[in-house]
Amino acid sequence: MQRPTWPILLLLGAAAVLRFAALGHFPDLNADEGRWTNSTKNFLLVRDRFMDGRLHLFLSPAFHGLSLAAFAVFDASIVTARALSALLGTLSIALLFLTVRELTDDLEIATAASVLFGFSRFALYLSRSALFESTTSFFILAAAYLCLVCCPPKPLGMLSSQTSTKIRRAPLSTRYRASG
Repeated sequence: MQRPTWPILLLLGAAAVLRFAALGHFPDLNADEGRWTNSTKNFLLVRDRFMDGRLHLFLSPAFHGLSLAAFAVFDASIVTARALSALLGTLSIALLFLTVRELTDDLEIATAASVLFGFSRFALYLSRSALFESTTSFFILAAAYLCLVCCPPKPLGMLSSQTSTKIRRAPLSTRYRASG
């Protein structure tokens, strides 16, 4: 049976508008955004990541690698860095939807989870800021989804009858270690 895709597409469209609109003007520049983007910008412009003494690169190499690519393709600006976060924040909503749908096989629950996450103040603010949290959320959700798709979990209660029998027949002392 073909699942309807319009709810998630509508959600992603609305979430993208909220994340990408006026990135250069709102929110105001946060000092942390400079800390997270300066070393990448310095590397691109003068080939020295550490000229400002910041070591943020080691806290989130994925953010710096992606922002380096974005800065090389577009320009090394706060708007480009925020656009990267906005893109990854929007894609995180899609990954959450796919992950929850895979877990529950329920379109309504997956949509509800995506709406709650996608329009939460926390997720929205971080998706509009040049910070590493959107990158981290994206990769965590991508890993969860890939784990579910590549190695689907066994339904609970599906222990083989042999395993179940062995557990029931095992002496109590081997099932529960007494603290002594």
